[in-house]
Amino acid sequence: MIITQHDLPDDYTLEIGRILIKWAYFETQVQQCIYTIMGVDDVVGRVAIREPRIPDRLDLIQEIAFLRGFALNEKAFKELKTNIIETNRWRDLLAHSTWLFVPEKGWLLRDTRGNMPQELKLDGHAKKRKITPEGKQVPLSLLQSMTERIDILIKNAQALEGALVGLIEQQLLRAREQHQGDNP
Repeated sequence: MIITQHDLPDDYTLEIGRILIKWAYFETQVQQCIYTIMGVDDVVGRVAIREPRIPDRLDLIQEIAFLRGFALNEKAFKELKTNIIETNRWRDLLAHSTWLFVPEKGWLLRDTRGNMPQELKLDGHAKKRKITPEGKQVPLSLLQSMTERIDILIKNAQALEGALVGLIEQQLLRAREQHQGDNP
């Protein structure tokens, strides 16, 4: 019998910690974009604005941008969303799965959520991962690349907020100019 482990090697523990901490920071950066485009400060935002899953937050930003007449780079936004979905899937897997050590395979991440992929569903075998968990080999290099991907996502979210601030400032400037033109 293979037993779930909690005392992973230090380099794995360190990298998983980095992933989870950086992802939380990334989520905060995306939420800050929502506060910015809504024109509220952090305190009002935390009280009044929901915090849905990250892809839904991006949809919210797009919808509000549309309502405010802001033109976002749709191609870049779609690419960002694709990267977020894949990275978030791995983050969730790391945060909610368990680890086991198999001598002939090494450390495996044990996924017990969802259904098995179609190609692994064999007659007479369980179709749900809860019944037949799947073990994935996760080399340290993959964890390190996840950390790098999240660093890039953080920079993208910061750039998005900067772009939103610029769009808001332009909109305010146009409104002031129009107001001054109406009232000489």
